[in-house]
Amino acid sequence: MLCLAHVFMNNPGWGDAPMQVEVRTATGVLALLALAACSATSNPSGAEGGDPPAAPPPREATAEERTVDPPVASVDGSPIHTSALLGAWMHADPAAVRSFLDGLVAERAVELEARRLAVELDPERVAEAQAQAIERLAADVAERYGEVTLDEWISAAQGLDPGAYRARVEHEVVRGLLAERVVRAFVLGSEHAIVRLAVTETRDAAERIRTAVEAGASFDEASRGLSIAPQASFGGLSPVVKSRTPLSRMAFATGVGELAGPFEEQGRWMLLRVESRAGANSGLWPHISAEVEASLAERAVSEPEYLQWTAEMARRYPIDLAPFFTLIEADDG
Repeated sequence: MLCLAHVFMNNPGWGDAPMQVEVRTATGVLALLALAACSATSNPSGAEGGDPPAAPPPREATAEERTVDPPVASVDGSPIHTSALLGAWMHADPAAVRSFLDGLVAERAVELEARRLAVELDPERVAEAQAQAIERLAADVAERYGEVTLDEWISAAQGLDPGAYRARVEHEVVRGLLAERVVRAFVLGSEHAIVRLAVTETRDAAERIRTAVEAGASFDEASRGLSIAPQASFGGLSPVVKSRTPLSRMAFATGVGELAGPFEEQGRWMLLRVESRAGANSGLWPHISAEVEASLAERAVSEPEYLQWTAEMARRYPIDLAPFFTLIEADDG
């Protein structure tokens, strides 16, 4: 089973770009948190027992999957099939191929969760966000290419239909709004702590942060220059859902307002301060929407939230990439 934390960390398709809702990552630190999240038994109820469900065994591709390989071009009547395109791309840049594939997997998980929770978006909010996305894209094109209009750029530079392109931008905006809500719904639906977190290369650096905080410095001031955690993208505060990760255990074993650590995790040293804790408020959208929307208005979704959400999604929705690998291994007819 693919860990969806890998999906979000390697997917360039999530953020403020018109076509994307980007999660900007500091790869080393977030990989550390992702490994911890993926190795844990995520349990929103807070119970400690139970093993994660076993990953399903790889299945054989169906006959249809083995034969469906449409051509993408032809030369003098000789077809070049999809498998040839993907196989060549995979050979040339496997990280990019997996990034795009993982992005599609993550997008589908968002759609499934939004459907499960019966999330409904405010039409006015959607329309406003879509208009802003198109405006940003048009402004970017004007800044880069001068008098070229957005539709001219889509048609001439991208070789695409402007109407279909705009529709895709608008669709991605909707998916981004849904992603924010399903991730925050997961956090609020789990017992969780809000913490300030520092991650350092050495124990000595973490001890220096702790000493400075205990002497009266703010957590951010003490961490500056020593912590490798991307505080700007973390927003300074990070939710930690109750699970079996070392980080979660420490967050829930520490009193509110108190420091914990340094403790080692995956070769790094962590120090945290618990700012607050809250119980779970789970349910479908009519029950949780007001709290989720108020929470998003107060604080944007952070990368640690995405990572913990993706770990849970990898448990909830089995992922099968066999059709993709069957296709790229197919012979080009």
